[in-house]
Amino acid sequence: DSVTLYAQWRANRYTVQFDGNTADGGSTPEQAMTYDQAASLTVNGYTKTGYTFTGWNTQPDGTGAAFNDEQT
Repeated sequence: DSVTLYAQWRANRYTVQFDGNTADGGSTPEQAMTYDQAASLTVNGYTKTGYTFTGWNTQPDGTGAAFNDEQT
């Protein structure tokens, strides 16, 4: 007799943290995500006097991967 064993899988969970990167007001709470499940990013809550928010980036100088506000 033989027995077949089947692999069982659980999607990884991770947390996205938002950094105001010289913002002078507001905040944006971290967001829990699950791999392979579409979700929109939390709306930006940061402000910076005299500036308009243009999106998120994985690097503080803007040279990393770019994401729009509330991007899925």
